[in-house]
Amino acid sequence: DSQTPYYSKAALVSYSVGVNAGGYAVAARGAIPAGRSITAAARANGAAHAVTAATKANPGVFTSNNHGFNNGDVVWLSRISSGGNWATNLNGRWYTIDSKTTHTFRLRNSSGNVVSTSGYSGSYPGGGAVTPCLAAACQVQVTSSAHGFANGAYAFITGVGGMTQINNVTGTSTGTAWLVASAAANTFVLSGSTGPSYGAYSSGGSAYCTTTGCEYHRFTNASGGTNVFRVSTCTTERTGANAYTDAGPGASPLGLNYPNTSSNGACPSNTILPLTSDRAVINARIASLSASGYTAGQIGAAWGWYMLAPNFNSLWASASQPAAYGAPETLKIMVFMTDGAFNTNYCNGVVARNATGGNNSDHINCNATNGNPLVQAQSLCTAMKNRGIIIYTVGFEMAGESQASRDMMTQCATDSAHAFMADDGAALQDAFAQIGQSITQLRLTH
Repeated sequence: DSQTPYYSKAALVSYSVGVNAGGYAVAARGAIPAGRSITAAARANGAAHAVTAATKANPGVFTSNNHGFNNGDVVWLSRISSGGNWATNLNGRWYTIDSKTTHTFRLRNSSGNVVSTSGYSGSYPGGGAVTPCLAAACQVQVTSSAHGFANGAYAFITGVGGMTQINNVTGTSTGTAWLVASAAANTFVLSGSTGPSYGAYSSGGSAYCTTTGCEYHRFTNASGGTNVFRVSTCTTERTGANAYTDAGPGASPLGLNYPNTSSNGACPSNTILPLTSDRAVINARIASLSASGYTAGQIGAAWGWYMLAPNFNSLWASASQPAAYGAPETLKIMVFMTDGAFNTNYCNGVVARNATGGNNSDHINCNATNGNPLVQAQSLCTAMKNRGIIIYTVGFEMAGESQASRDMMTQCATDSAHAFMADDGAALQDAFAQIGQSITQLRLTH
């Protein structure tokens, strides 16, 4: 209650698969490139031409007066009326023009074979139309100025009106993205699309890159399938030389998080609360916490340090910036609570193949960049203590966890007197009461 002559502040870091940085995410893990605006998506290269007749022969000859096609042109055949089996054999497919004359042509199918109509029942029923295609196999050509996609890349498309069939989806079993082909400066083709069967483009849309660091990440999962996950505001392990330091995020951003939003791998809804002396705000935030997800204790521990680290001051308003290390009459204290599972670590922003939380279909097909999460947490605790930070640990309902997890809680703490185990709610309350009393005594004797 009293903030004079000395002040006290507390921060809250809730975590599961990662730490949700909320509005601080961009400053903590870096900005994500925006999608490229789509201005058109073309299905065809001109109007449909009526097919007025077709011979029943091998090969079949189709009549379309003054069609204007050239040999090798790609067309889409549709609208043949029901009658016999002409419609079922020919409609809704792409072909190439062969042996054209002014008013007739033959068709080659997608395998390159000339179409035979000799086995069809009855005579040609009429009603057919051929539409000239803009791209090979009648695939969709997207227009997006300076899109930056190269052939062989994958584009995630969303927000397109009219031709909604080219909008992609994310998820474990339904994640999709389009393989880019025939890329030019301002256009690219969606490989595998069938434009003439789609709606007409009307407006809008964006195309996103799909590699690590993009809004969407397309990857091979540990079961050999393909997923497309969207980046969240959660952060994961920092890799490289500053994996276990408190270097500011500007030069060394924290890890991205691409979660499976339909599983326990989802980014938690609880966000961080930086240092504050407003007890009502702290209590309200605690009261609103909800439990979910797997456990990445090493990421929670890292953020406990970041909240106390002056190198992270660029993230916070002045009132939430921690004091310098070694400031006179100053204590920096972290209370680290976990269920001890430590089952979630990362490779390229996705839960790693060797993580023990989750399913192979959620995991990326590579092992964790920083290795074992228990070892990571211990490395962080050691580095924090070397900076003079006092660490209390609280293990909650850890009776079923490994001895290594239990040992880590003691090793992480400043000493064994700063480590607590609580097997139920009453013991948990008692542990925090003892920690509070210990911190009060530290303040009086410091």
